[in-house]
Amino acid sequence: MSDAVDYALTDIVMDAYVLQPDGYPIPQSSSPTVIAAALRLLQVSPGARILEVGTGSGYSTALLAHLVGSDGFVVSLDVDSNLVKRASSLLTKNNLANVKVVVADGRSGYSTEAPFDRIIVWATADLLPQTWIEQLCPDGLIVAPVRLRQLANTTAIARVRLDTNKNLVGERVIPGGFVPLTDKPLTHWYGPAQDADIKAEIKIEDPEMETDVIWASAEWLRQEQQIGEAEQILELMQVASRQEGPLYPDEDVEALRAYLLATYPEGFTTAYTQNLGPAIGCSQPGSLAMLSLCGEGYAAAGERDAAVKLSDWISSWRASGRSGFEQLRPVLKYVQCGYQVGVTL
Repeated sequence: MSDAVDYALTDIVMDAYVLQPDGYPIPQSSSPTVIAAALRLLQVSPGARILEVGTGSGYSTALLAHLVGSDGFVVSLDVDSNLVKRASSLLTKNNLANVKVVVADGRSGYSTEAPFDRIIVWATADLLPQTWIEQLCPDGLIVAPVRLRQLANTTAIARVRLDTNKNLVGERVIPGGFVPLTDKPLTHWYGPAQDADIKAEIKIEDPEMETDVIWASAEWLRQEQQIGEAEQILELMQVASRQEGPLYPDEDVEALRAYLLATYPEGFTTAYTQNLGPAIGCSQPGSLAMLSLCGEGYAAAGERDAAVKLSDWISSWRASGRSGFEQLRPVLKYVQCGYQVGVTL
């Protein structure tokens, strides 16, 4: 059965916003599947007042304007003045008058038009700024991608609610993530590798790409006394052989990832390897075992300790009922100027 988001996706032509004159999409374009999932989390009603952080192409802004209708209002912020100018022109061209697009640091919100019923963010935040909470109506929602752990590639999209007593309550988490939330236009971003604890350039045979970057991230890898062992992990990543994986055919590695983000066992590691692509698993000195997030790939190298640990984690996950993102709940911790977001089962 179609919902309001489906109707918006049908009525708003994506190409009208994301394509450049040369026919290629602008870099600030996101997957319509992820956009739709985030908009469903937001639960927008006609007449709502929305703050959007990250205008980008203007496509999501147009979808929001469609969802709130003529009685609603959308304020969209972006730090890139060129994107704001472009999106404003396209929104005007498509007769969307219930939108205001502003050049601003989204972390500060937009107090001039506050309070808002909903706040949605299209850039990954290290924390939810207190300014957003102050500009939210009671019973209002924030949907934002956040970094759940201090490791590379551990982001997700969280929904939190400001209840009628002005307490912030975590409600849901879904997979997803975007570029980092910054106060200046982001000219270069190298993806999760930018947050990795160890990385190395690897020569590859592709004539259009001279090198590839492999990387790994785990708490033990950033400890000074483990520098030598950390470098060995990079070597193991290059020689790790693909093997028969420990997951059953009907088991979802993304659900396992959610479970490990919540339980956060010692040695939990995120990585990117040539054989597996984005991966999760276990690492410790002299031992590595990783599962691809793109399919059924599995690779291990060195001693068997990491493989045994990963197998134990999978057994615990099965005992929990193979819980995934649907079972996760955001946990909020107040720090200076905002809230860190973690997850629990």
